[in-house]
Amino acid sequence: MNNGFIAPPTSGKKLREWARITRRQLGFENKLYLPIVHILEWALPEEWHVVISEEAEMGSKHGEVLPLEKVVKIRQDVYYGAIENKGRDRFTVAHELAHACLHGSLVTFARVAPNQKVETFRLAEWQADRGAGELLVPCHLIGGMTAETISQQCGVSLSAAQTQLRNCVNS
Repeated sequence: MNNGFIAPPTSGKKLREWARITRRQLGFENKLYLPIVHILEWALPEEWHVVISEEAEMGSKHGEVLPLEKVVKIRQDVYYGAIENKGRDRFTVAHELAHACLHGSLVTFARVAPNQKVETFRLAEWQADRGAGELLVPCHLIGGMTAETISQQCGVSLSAAQTQLRNCVNS
């Protein structure tokens, strides 16, 4: 069973190109480490706002994007964790940034119905995860590296490093 929203189809290849163009525009195309919190705060279009919210307000949500309001909300503990270079929290910030960039101009989303089968490349959550991985771990810079080295140098969890390493090898 899938959950979430259906977005226009996007391939892993297109997401990799989006991430590379984004990194180039930000001046990080050939740098392993991406200062994702700085980018979230300074590289969003000016009509967008970042809101840091209390855990009591957000509950189990680590972050969310409100496209109609042009808001990226990050739970406070996640925001500070990303500043402290916690890989999981950095990924969450990159994930929400990817949603804002990839899906922020969409006015409507179709919710995936229970038991509805949807191709992975049409799922907004998959697209944001893949986009976050491509932003934080650029395939063109990690050749020959181990997942442990990628995790340390790119500031991501070991799991994210392993996933992105597989994505880079398989495409």
